[in-house]
Amino acid sequence: MDVQLENHRAIVRSISGLLLGTLVATLSTNILATALPRILPALHVSVSGYTWVVAVYVLLLTVSVPAWGRLTDLFDKKRLLETAFCIYMAGSIVAGCATSGWLLVAGRGMQGIGTGGLAAISQIVLAAILPPRQRGRYNGYSGAMFAIGTVSGPLVGGALASTPVLGWRACFFAPLPFGLLALYMIHRNLKVPRAETTDRPPIDLKGLTLIVLAGGLLVGWLSLAGVEFRWVSATSAVLLLAAAVAAAGFAYVETRTAHPAIRLNLMASRPVALASGASFICGAIAFDAPLFLAQLFQLGRGHTPFESGLYTLPMIAGIFTASWGIGRLITATGRLRWFLLGGALIQTIGMLGLSAFGGGLHGAFFPLAAAMFTLGVGIGILQQNVVIYIQSVVPRRDLGSGTAVLQFWRFLGGAVGVSALGAFSASRVASHVASGLTAVPPALRPKSDSAVPDLADLSAPARHVVQSAYASSFQDVCLVLGLMSLLAILALSGLREIVLSNTIQTAAPPLEEVVE
Repeated sequence: MDVQLENHRAIVRSISGLLLGTLVATLSTNILATALPRILPALHVSVSGYTWVVAVYVLLLTVSVPAWGRLTDLFDKKRLLETAFCIYMAGSIVAGCATSGWLLVAGRGMQGIGTGGLAAISQIVLAAILPPRQRGRYNGYSGAMFAIGTVSGPLVGGALASTPVLGWRACFFAPLPFGLLALYMIHRNLKVPRAETTDRPPIDLKGLTLIVLAGGLLVGWLSLAGVEFRWVSATSAVLLLAAAVAAAGFAYVETRTAHPAIRLNLMASRPVALASGASFICGAIAFDAPLFLAQLFQLGRGHTPFESGLYTLPMIAGIFTASWGIGRLITATGRLRWFLLGGALIQTIGMLGLSAFGGGLHGAFFPLAAAMFTLGVGIGILQQNVVIYIQSVVPRRDLGSGTAVLQFWRFLGGAVGVSALGAFSASRVASHVASGLTAVPPALRPKSDSAVPDLADLSAPARHVVQSAYASSFQDVCLVLGLMSLLAILALSGLREIVLSNTIQTAAPPLEEVVE
């Protein structure tokens, strides 16, 4: 038996539960993309409640990542991973049994906390059991699971929401058997080295509380501003001031404690700062592109949610291809920087291609599909491999914190992108609709030009105006994201090349040694 092949099989067996868990979490999250329009009326949830269902999940997902990351530096990683999975599944049960909007929000919040743990700890576990050079290959498997869950989620959600027995509740209950199987596989197969010492420093509860509070206030403002209150208002000012005070308090506490929750010199180092900036931008693109593509196909081109999911398959194919293929190339070459730069460049070309070919109500699909595939390749190269770079340069004692910091900026980028670009898109749609309706007779205009329209209820002239507005807005958003992606290229170009080790090291060089 080939020793290398046998070792590969042992690794795959060890991380099989981790991969299935990634698929289940991604699938369960994306199921709601097409199911929420059926869920919320059934629970008599208002438009305001819709905002809370989405915002609470994003909020708790984002702010819990640093806490989970720091805990992995102190406690058994496998037990923490199992705990995060249990919290996620408990949230699924609460949401599936919800009889009111607030119970649904509570369940989604628990899912957010659990998903934050899965996102942070999964990468840290891989770093603990695999040498840096091998992580690209196995991160590719994780990226492939992410791609499959992303594309199948909306399709499965639309189908389950229409089932005659459970209805929309099936969206929360159906993944549970697979979740239990993943938890069993993690418990039985995953082998994570335990810390050599049992002398653990105390948990910095003050620091963790302050960073969660600061991040929560910021993400809460980004998620609710423009819906619950105006962007420029007293409420906005209070939330931003409170977030700034909490952030200042965090910095003060961390510089005066012997065992900080997150060592501030991580963010002061050039590699972490540049990678965090790139992750922020890449997170915005990875979260926003599928959202606005769905909007283009459903509101700009009049397709059903199911058809919209099918039309985004080229982007998912790009993510799958790059996650699988580039990871193997990184393992073969031991190099990383030029792959990251290439991924950022490809991502930029894809975004600008979407801006160029996304307009028009019945434009040719092939150029748009090519742009989606190109974007997917860029996302697939970047989403996992930036983490490998940071894990290779931070001190071993800060592996969890460094990984979590990068994930935090990625999710924060997604939250900022969804909120800010959502507001930008809404303003552009309103502007295009207002100008377009001037040529439509008053009797044929929609009753409201501010609500999300049902195209079937519009007259033919008004429908044409609305669809054109969403198509034009899509081009505007993609142009902004393409320009942002240029900044990611600039940030990643500041990283120096490193040669990935083929052995698991017990220590990493001090940060100052990899700055220059």
